[in-house]
Amino acid sequence: MIKCSFSPFFIALPFWSIILYLAPESSVFIYLFIYLFIYLFIYLFISFNIDVGDKKHAKQKTTWLPEEQRAIRLHLLPNIMKVKKPPKKAEVMQCMKQEPSLQSRPWVCVKHRAWAEYQQEKKQLEKKLGVKV
Repeated sequence: MIKCSFSPFFIALPFWSIILYLAPESSVFIYLFIYLFIYLFIYLFISFNIDVGDKKHAKQKTTWLPEEQRAIRLHLLPNIMKVKKPPKKAEVMQCMKQEPSLQSRPWVCVKHRAWAEYQQEKKQLEKKLGVKV
């Protein structure tokens, strides 16, 4: 719940002045009722933290099987080590055709996993050698 440092009264106050400006000779009770309705709506909106927009749902992470990791290391990692850039879609798709274990995953996930494997290998080499690779 959002903690508000201001009162909804100050938000609804301009509405009251607009109402009086538009029809000053009309019944004040009707406009007072409209003002209270606006005040109540703003108060409930702030206090209950009503979400207006859609939120993206977080995807659950799935663990990578050893066969999938082996396939990525065998097919994609050597080229990444040479080029030092993430693999392109064509390279990933070719790897996925050769390895049936990777076909259940989207190509973007395979690409990100291959790049993460490269980052891990690079970090291990840097620790072992003590020099940036």
